[in-house]
Amino acid sequence: MKTPYYFLFAVALAMLWMACGPATSEAEAEITRLEGQLESMSSDSSISPFSAEFQETVQALVAAYEDYIAANPQQPQTAAYLLNAARYHESYLMHPQKAIAHYERYRELFPDGARAGDALFNIAWIYHNSLKDTQMAKTYYEAFLAQYPGHKLEKSARFELEHLGMSDEELFESLSKDSLP
Repeated sequence: MKTPYYFLFAVALAMLWMACGPATSEAEAEITRLEGQLESMSSDSSISPFSAEFQETVQALVAAYEDYIAANPQQPQTAAYLLNAARYHESYLMHPQKAIAHYERYRELFPDGARAGDALFNIAWIYHNSLKDTQMAKTYYEAFLAQYPGHKLEKSARFELEHLGMSDEELFESLSKDSLP
């Protein structure tokens, strides 16, 4: 007796739902809750982004993102969660290497993603401005320019390359010369 194809399809669909259904929904709900909490804290001028309460919320949110990403690497939300985790590591937690790792992971999982060029530029920017590694920054800026000609950040990448390694004083002097008639 042949098993009807619709029965096999229903079984496969049920297995898929069980594999990424309720647990994924719960993880997404927790992320949404933490994002809302962080947004409320950000709009409250009495709460500093460097306060323990704010930092703990950022850490909890990043941990929730990372747990979700590990369990659901191919889900559509993973792309946004990778970029958000990178941004929080870079801007609030002061973990530039972890930010780079998330941007690299985004590029690995979503090589044709809408933000792949932004991710590559951000890696170069972190090497340049946070880690002060001009050689790695140069490598990544050049890769960005080669892979994403015409990208909205192309002019920024060229500017960064042109002024790579300059002190603030040298940069100011260079920009002052350029603006004089």
